[in-house]
Amino acid sequence: MSSEIKTRTHKLKPIVTRLLIMAGLCLTSGINQPSALDMGVEASAGYDSNAVLSAQKTGSGFARYRLCGEQSLFSSTTPSGEGPSGSVVLEGQYKDYFDVSDNFRVAASAEIEPPLASKRLVAHLLAEAMVFENRELPEYDNAGPQSDTVLLDVSASRTINQWELFALAGWLDREGAATTDTYKQTRIECGISRLF
Repeated sequence: MSSEIKTRTHKLKPIVTRLLIMAGLCLTSGINQPSALDMGVEASAGYDSNAVLSAQKTGSGFARYRLCGEQSLFSSTTPSGEGPSGSVVLEGQYKDYFDVSDNFRVAASAEIEPPLASKRLVAHLLAEAMVFENRELPEYDNAGPQSDTVLLDVSASRTINQWELFALAGWLDREGAATTDTYKQTRIECGISRLF
């Protein structure tokens, strides 16, 4: 492990710790509310034709693991059910690539749904804090903004005995505005998830 990676990992540890503490406090703050903490687990496997998003197109198979928890903080209190509702979510994801470096993502978010037009309009106010590491992604600081992005995702799912089986396919075509590099990516993934 290079000294640069060690330094970056050392800097991430306090941030991840603070994020987990903040999310834990948010999740337990609604413990006296009638709704319980909703937990979800997910595992999947797939193939990414350009895992590093580079012109060289390094493909790799992967396994992905995800754990999330959602706590409702408050919900509609009016008899008509038109009051606001809010919740917090803590999510962790680890992607284990077979041929390139692994990556992880930890995120905490808070969401409020205010009533608009007697609930005829759906609005979401969302704030999210996220920490992630992906050593394979190119540095975009000097590459300029990205343009000409085409993204297509297709998915299907089926629920059997409280387990959701899902499959998805995605295609990405992105060209850098400051460079002539074009990143093309095709991804397929199948997995299983469950809410508790």
